[in-house]
Amino acid sequence: MIWTYDLETYSNFFSATFKNVKTKEIKVFVIHESRNDLDELHAFINDSDKWLVGYNSFNFDNQILSYIHTKYFDLTMDSADNVAWSIYFLARQLVENNVNDYKYNLPFRFLDLMKIGFYRKSLKLIGVSLKWPKLQDLPIPWDQEIKNEEIDLILEYNLNDVLITEQLFYHLEDNIKLRFSIAKRYNVNVFSESDSG
Repeated sequence: MIWTYDLETYSNFFSATFKNVKTKEIKVFVIHESRNDLDELHAFINDSDKWLVGYNSFNFDNQILSYIHTKYFDLTMDSADNVAWSIYFLARQLVENNVNDYKYNLPFRFLDLMKIGFYRKSLKLIGVSLKWPKLQDLPIPWDQEIKNEEIDLILEYNLNDVLITEQLFYHLEDNIKLRFSIAKRYNVNVFSESDSG
């Protein structure tokens, strides 16, 4: 199964939203003092048959999910607040220091549309190119805490990014099929390679 996805990280809040490109099913996982879906998220990503499709996911989102998978037992022993904080701390390290600790040995397979399309721009600018009807900036600055009444706002924003990613997946579908055929024929992993790669 192929799922497009996106994550949002704050010091006291984490969300992961996934959409199945075939069935259109949407799954949303939240880690916050009001709700802790850590067990369900771990079960969802712990699937070597699942394809997760993201944008800049190789450098960011995949590593967050890999961290959750790798540190799952330790995370289950902590409060939702502390789990959200530890994910946020890793996210800041990924953005500021280009950490690579969790890039490999993923429990799922992945496609990074940023690498496939050889894009050098944000998902928002991709949305402009795709003429996406709803373009949003992050509704709450990344360095603020999320209040209970703001959760739906963040989840709506998270889903919109997933929908843009899904649209980009369709836009790149021929490129993706080519990579699958090359991988099958030559037994090499080129799934997230650019055309030149």
